[in-house]
Amino acid sequence: MTLMTLPHVVFAANEEVTESALGPAFADSFWVVAALAVAVILLGYDLIRRLRRAKYRAEIHDELAAEIAERDAATAHERGDADGADDAGPSGNTPKE
Repeated sequence: MTLMTLPHVVFAANEEVTESALGPAFADSFWVVAALAVAVILLGYDLIRRLRRAKYRAEIHDELAAEIAERDAATAHERGDADGADDAGPSGNTPKE
């Protein structure tokens, strides 16, 4: 530090730090961080909503598949061919293994 800058340093040290000196930078940073926090919370909420919806769809799909299988089994049993009717191809022949 040279002697020429010493008066400026002493003058700067004697000044009180006011809110206006720290205010704009702090306020801008605060609002940026606050906006990011709100965005993360909203994204988390949306993710949970989508996961819940996918889970419900999978449950309904499984229930419908079980109902269809049960209905097909009951229909096959009523027809009397419950032991292999689903293995028949389009021409009515069973596939060769």
